[in-house]
Amino acid sequence: MSNLIQFAQDELDRIAKGCKNDEEGYKIQLAINKNIMDIIKMFSEQGHSGTTAGYTISMLSRLLNYKPITSLTGEDDEWTKLDYNDRLAYQNKRCPSVFKDSQGRAYDTEAKVFSDDNGHTWYTSSDSSEYITFPYDVPDNPQSVLLDNSVAREEVKNTLKELIEQIRGTEIEQEFTEEDLLENYLSRDKWLDLQNKYVEKYKLTNLLQDIKYILNEDIYVWELINFIINSDKEEEK
Repeated sequence: MSNLIQFAQDELDRIAKGCKNDEEGYKIQLAINKNIMDIIKMFSEQGHSGTTAGYTISMLSRLLNYKPITSLTGEDDEWTKLDYNDRLAYQNKRCPSVFKDSQGRAYDTEAKVFSDDNGHTWYTSSDSSEYITFPYDVPDNPQSVLLDNSVAREEVKNTLKELIEQIRGTEIEQEFTEEDLLENYLSRDKWLDLQNKYVEKYKLTNLLQDIKYILNEDIYVWELINFIINSDKEEEK
């Protein structure tokens, strides 16, 4: 298992090297690297075979992520009683995403995650909940659901491209992709102009502060498109 120690150290060193321009970040990364290497060395010294190593890693991963390693039973001793908005409810002690209502129906609030930007980002909502029965094996990861908003995204993407071209005074000759950084198309000193143009275009004046925050970051085009789409939804409510 000594190869594991060397492999882990080499990989962590790569991360640390990438932080050297940020003195504080570099110190934090070195401390984290040491903590990880302490665990790696302990694991390496335990003399696992290929079978026991995989089994141990699987259980350790679940425990570190607060996932139970055996099935939830639904028995009375698994629940904590809650005063939940004047309604009787219970939360599972072994899995905090699992609840039970006053009718005894149990549900997992993190059964699904959604993406409306082709998998770039994921989120939970009220639709993430799903009723369950016992015994219940909590999955390693929630079910991933891709939502199709391709038409809306394409409309926003095309409009955004037009606004950027207006500010640049020239056409974007290369393919305009959501995966590129915004600064690939528009210099930072022109970002305020873009902010004002798309506030005017989408009538999002009440969200001006949020827009300023976003445009102060190194952002990808898909992030900007997401913000516009979600802001439109907010305006419609």
